[in-house]
Formats: sequence, structure tokens, C-alpha cells
Amino acid sequence: MEKLKTLFASDRAFWAGFTIFAGVVAVLKGIRQPSLVAATQAQLNYDFGLIRRGLFGTVAQALDIPVHHYEVFALVSYLLLAIYGVVLVHAVRKSALPSTLSGLMICAVFASSYTTTYTAHLAGRFDIPLMTATLLIATTRDPLLRNAILIVVAPLCVLLHEMFFLAFLPVCLLPTVFDLLLKPRTTRVFVGAGAALIALGVSAATTLLLALQHFTATERIAALRSEIESRVDFPLDRTVWGILERGAAENVGVMTDWGWHIGTRILSVPFSLILFLPTTAFLLVCVWRILKADFFPQRAALTMAVLSLCVASPLALNLFGADMDRWNAFILFNSFVALLVVARPGFAPGATLPMATTAWSNLAILLVATNLAAGGGLLDFAQITPWPFREHGFSLLDLAREGSLPRPTR
Repeated sequence: MEKLKTLFASDRAFWAGFTIFAGVVAVLKGIRQPSLVAATQAQLNYDFGLIRRGLFGTVAQALDIPVHHYEVFALVSYLLLAIYGVVLVHAVRKSALPSTLSGLMICAVFASSYTTTYTAHLAGRFDIPLMTATLLIATTRDPLLRNAILIVVAPLCVLLHEMFFLAFLPVCLLPTVFDLLLKPRTTRVFVGAGAALIALGVSAATTLLLALQHFTATERIAALRSEIESRVDFPLDRTVWGILERGAAENVGVMTDWGWHIGTRILSVPFSLILFLPTTAFLLVCVWRILKADFFPQRAALTMAVLSLCVASPLALNLFGADMDRWNAFILFNSFVALLVVARPGFAPGATLPMATTAWSNLAILLVATNLAAGGGLLDFAQITPWPFREHGFSLLDLAREGSLPRPTR
């Protein structure tokens, strides 16, 4: 009883506990079994030549991980999601956020956000390791080490999923841009910037190579599909093969015919903005406050323009794919990564987070409440699981009875 009184009597203890609670609820709203699309993509490999998204299956094959068994693939998927969570918590702890009450409020807002729900829902998708790599790269303080890692990891991330180039590479480059714009231009900063340019060039070349290979990929994909069908213990999702055979220009054409013609995309925009824009704006204001404390008004307009472009880069993915909420979830994630970059110790010695005033606290509570109440759509036409998550209890009971996971229908 005394511990409970302490939790509610101390602001810091309350907001730390509230952050954990909000994060757990947000995860349970979205988490599910890995989809057939994710399980099918995980089987792709380079047995018959270079294809998009074949790195994961090739590595699993080399390490003798039998992801062709659905239960093994699901276990690997949840393990990768757990690793992402550990890396995220570690990045937050390395920043200045946990040391202040307002920083804890910021953490609670992000933990409760629909991006947390959506990320949990992406279990099994390649988005999870891409986001993990982004956190590791962007929060590495030393410019030389950070960009040396980027040279190696960025092309591998593109091979894992080509969307890395548009969705996450810009925010990985953001710390280097900040170093050039806002910090003393030391030799390490210039060498790090040169390494960042090399990483950008190699990643661009890899992305272009993957974009062009679809012209000769039809026969290879057919042979690979036949080989995969002979060993998996779950039905393959047929949409994966169509995605692999289409090039970027064809994807743009499909999106034009499907989305703007019938108006579906236009009608989806305001609802998606309601889900993601308030929390994204909240995080970007925090970034602006930290930058303003030490660096503005010098190069204020240029710095904010670069920040906006890097954070909002996933918007370009709307040209190639219909998952608008997914791309907006990436924008919110990038906003939090940018905040972790500027909130790391030593980045801005005079920087201060917004004061934990009554107004600030009330705003944080309002955003957390709105985020946890949000009920937008997820991938594969799925909907969130509402409190008190009865469906998860039934799923665990079925698992205990059957001893194996049921195969998803999508």
C-alpha cells in the first residue's frame, strides 16, 4: 500500500510508471500473429539470383533457421520485435529524457502513440529490423563511428527492404547534417560527412539495382516460388509475387489507378492525420525547443527545413504503396528519433526541454488519452484489439489447448 501511495504521490514515479503502462496497452492494442504476407516474404532468398527482399531468407538459410515452419518464423518475429523494444528503451535511457519530468511526459506520449500500436502489429515484417537499425545508427554519438556503421548497414537494410532508402535513411543522416550546420567543423565531422555521402551513394546504387532487376526477374521468381512451396507448412500469400514482379513505375501507375481515381486515398488523409499529426507535432516542437536553446537564430530556417524533410521522407512512399497509416507511423517514429538525437548528452549544452508546467502536463495527458483511445485500421484490413484484450486471452488459451499456432488467413 505504501508503494502505491508513493507511486501516485511522486510525479516522477507516476510518469515513469504511466509510460510503461501506456506502452504496454499500446502494444497489446496492435500485436497479432505474423501475417501470411510476412511469412511468405521471409522465404525469399537468392537461390535463383538477386531479387528484392531476399536478404532475410538468405541469412536464415545460411544460419540454418527453419523459418519455413510457421511457428519458428513467428518466434523469430517476436524476438526481433523484442530486440527493437530493448534498443528503443536503451536509446531513451542514453538521452536526457528520463532525467526530467517533462522528458518522462514526452516518453509517455510516444509510448502511447498509434505508432507503438502499429509497430507491434508489424511483427514479422521487415520494418522492425529497419527501425532497429535506424535507432542504433542515429543515436550513435561519434560521427566517424556512426557513418562507418551506416556505410555497412544501410545497403544491407536496402537489400532487406528497399523502402529503407526513402523511409529511414534520411533520418539516419540527420545527425551528420546537424553536425555540419550547428557544430564546430572539426576534422572528425568532415570525415564523418564524407562517410555519410559514401553510404548515401552505395544505398542509392543498391536501391536502383533492385528497382531495375524486375525486368529479368519473372523466371527467377517462378522458380523460387516453386521451390518455396515444396517446403513451407503454411499457405503462401499470392500478392507477394505480384509485388516482386512490378517495378517502381508500375507501382506508381497502380497507385494512381487504385487510389486517386476512386477517391479512397483522399478520404483517408484527414483520418490518418487525426491519428498521427498531434503527437508528431508535439515531438517536433520539443526538438525545436532544444535546437532553439543553443543554436537559433543562426541558420534556423535551413535547420528546420532539413529536419522537416528528413522526418517527413516516408511521405514519398505514398507513390508506391497504399499503406498510408504505415507511412505516417514512420513519420512519427522519425520525429522521436530526431528528438533522441538532439536530446543526447553533449549535443546542446544549454538546451532545455519544455518546463513541466500544469499546461504541459495537461497537454501530455490529453495526448496519451487520445492515443490510447485511437482505433484506426491496421495492415491487412485488421482492427485494433480493444481493452481489456479478451481476444489475446482466448488466443493464449487456444495455444495451450492445441500446442501450435493456428495459421492466419491473410
